[in-house]
Amino acid sequence: MLKACGSFFVGGEQAEKTAVELGSLGPDDRITTGQMYVEYMVPDGVGKVPVVMVHGATLSGKTYDTTPDGRMGWYEYFVRKRHPVYVVDQIGRARSGFDQSAFNNVRAGRLPNLLRLADRFGAWTNFRIGPEPGTPFADTRFPVQAMDELSKQSVPDLLGTSRAQEQVATGDLEQFQQHPRF
Repeated sequence: MLKACGSFFVGGEQAEKTAVELGSLGPDDRITTGQMYVEYMVPDGVGKVPVVMVHGATLSGKTYDTTPDGRMGWYEYFVRKRHPVYVVDQIGRARSGFDQSAFNNVRAGRLPNLLRLADRFGAWTNFRIGPEPGTPFADTRFPVQAMDELSKQSVPDLLGTSRAQEQVATGDLEQFQQHPRF
């Protein structure tokens, strides 16, 4: 039984954008950028210490829902163990949205630096599945036969770096604690 579940956004700032940056469908205007989407589940009754799950590389919070081969993910696992759990989508990915200016600025001759880990090299080495593509470590617990499913979870990092990790390091996660469900 759950006491609460839902979602909210952390951070975000107003940014003035030109008509070109907004896609040329109207005049210069303002948008919110830099917001991070957070989904949460809080178990009913006396709970344990809250867990905040921050995905890495070029993934999204979906990574914690289920394993690539369909088994229960860490999100549900920790909630079943009575921990309030908060799963984020890093800024610029998935439900956190992104600043489309990077794409529209291409028209103006300014090219953005976009990052995405490729299946064979990036994912294998970054997630420490194995020392080289196709060769898992002997003690790997990753379901190698489900590698294609992990690939489907990969999304481009439109910022080129991890802003969520930066937020953790600078203490911006105080906003989690201010949320009434924390």
